[in-house]
Amino acid sequence: MTRRAAEALDQRRTPRASLSRMVDIRQVGSTRFLWGESLRWDERARRLYFVDAARSMLHWLPEGDEEPQGMRMPSLPTGLALTTSGRVLVVLEDGIHLVDVAEGRVEKFADNPAPPPEPRLNDAQADRHGNLITGSLAFRHDPVGHFWWLSQTGEWRELDRGVSDANGPVISRDGRTLLIVDTAEKAVFRYDYDAGTGVVGDKTVLADTTDVPGAHDGATLDTGGGYWSAMTGGDSVIRVDPDGRVTHRIELPVDYPTSAAFGGTHRDRLYVTSVSMELGDVKPVASAAGALLEITGLDAVGEVEPRFHA
Repeated sequence: MTRRAAEALDQRRTPRASLSRMVDIRQVGSTRFLWGESLRWDERARRLYFVDAARSMLHWLPEGDEEPQGMRMPSLPTGLALTTSGRVLVVLEDGIHLVDVAEGRVEKFADNPAPPPEPRLNDAQADRHGNLITGSLAFRHDPVGHFWWLSQTGEWRELDRGVSDANGPVISRDGRTLLIVDTAEKAVFRYDYDAGTGVVGDKTVLADTTDVPGAHDGATLDTGGGYWSAMTGGDSVIRVDPDGRVTHRIELPVDYPTSAAFGGTHRDRLYVTSVSMELGDVKPVASAAGALLEITGLDAVGEVEPRFHA
């Protein structure tokens, strides 16, 4: 399945992207996932990792393959991060785990930073010094959670509070800026970031996306500092540049995209996961709902994924 992509934002507010060729979108393989999430491209193993949260599955897709392999997790998985050892860091209901897919082994690394009723953890990403950024998943858009920092020695620190559904954490190439979203908010947030101490500066708004359909979910960074965010419920993925301008909006054949990551040998293919199941107010009806999508022709290259030191 292929289709042409369009940039549909009003030029009065958002400049159109300058693409040198047409953008193509295709479905990878034939598998449809209930709740695809948390894409990560492992350039060492040359494979794409992601989860089907509803089925408690960790999946990986070797480069060139069309159908993924998988391993069942002990509970619902949300965030993923790569590690220096080659294992996959997986956020499960009771905390942070390290998964060796070759051995089929799951090892707990850290409990959740706070006991219930603190919400469980959601999306995650390593920083460029071997630590982890993650945050709360309240499900009900209640701002009762936090953004969290986890050191490579297992120490938790609170970065900020008043968080509903943490998503899309990325660290800038120089390691000194954290970009992150709360799905309940219509903005991309920016913090000055100190990886050594696990401390952030004041929260500022990089981009107000009130006029963009949908809500921010998973995200990734390109080598130009562009923040690519899956707009769940908005049928698209958008790019926010370092000045906070929305430069691209790529319409998708899925109505609830959930995550985005660049992959492939040259990291020039943007992969997007999506939802096909009903989940509260989420009621997918799009033709490709639940598909793993591959977007080519973007003239963008993804940053190499950082790794948690474990």
